[in-house]
Amino acid sequence: MSNKAGIIPGDALEGWARWHPGELFPIAPEAEPAPEALAEPIDGHDVAAERLEDDAEPPESSEPIAPPPAYPTAAELEAIHQEAWQGGYDAGHTEGLALGREEGREAAHAEAASQFDTAFAPLSELGQRFEGELVRVETELAPSLLKLAFELASELSRVTVAANPDSLRNLLAEALADWREELARARVRVHPDDLATVRAFLEAEAPATVWQWQEDAALERGGCVIDTRTVSLDLSMETRRAVLAAALGLGDA
Repeated sequence: MSNKAGIIPGDALEGWARWHPGELFPIAPEAEPAPEALAEPIDGHDVAAERLEDDAEPPESSEPIAPPPAYPTAAELEAIHQEAWQGGYDAGHTEGLALGREEGREAAHAEAASQFDTAFAPLSELGQRFEGELVRVETELAPSLLKLAFELASELSRVTVAANPDSLRNLLAEALADWREELARARVRVHPDDLATVRAFLEAEAPATVWQWQEDAALERGGCVIDTRTVSLDLSMETRRAVLAAALGLGDA
């Protein structure tokens, strides 16, 4: 069999290869990602949990859905504004009244205090003058009053001594306590009405003493005079009264 013109049989060719279009413009191979850039392994449990959550249907809520908030109208806003203004006005009015009352009370108190001081000034001056006069009168009358009181006490003592002989016994007991050693021999001058009382007491209290008795009507009752060789005890009412008057600054009372 003869070959067609221009056609070379394949088995007659040697050293040929199939041509591909990319051989004219070769494509660079893609670089493999570095080991550090690889994604982290995915946990199988996390993926499963996410799928379960995606597949689960959201539970229906039993609470009613709240309606959208209603905004106040212009009239309501005006009413709120008027109410707030009125409340502030009333509060300020009340506070102003209270402050005014307090200031009024303070002013009235200050005015009353000023008027009182003005009215009281003459009385205060009069009181000071009276106090000064009282001090002067007391200073002038004090000696006279003291003397009068002393005289009244003296008269009262005379009456008391006459009615109570024990006062004379007490006086003699004090004398014996201080002068017993000096009373070996003594003379006693005493009012006649007191002789029995004095004699009975001294003879009982100092039996070793030699006593001489002398009645003296010039002496007041309630006292006596005891004379010894070394000492004289003037226990008369007159002497005791004079000593007390001198101590009080009354002189010869």
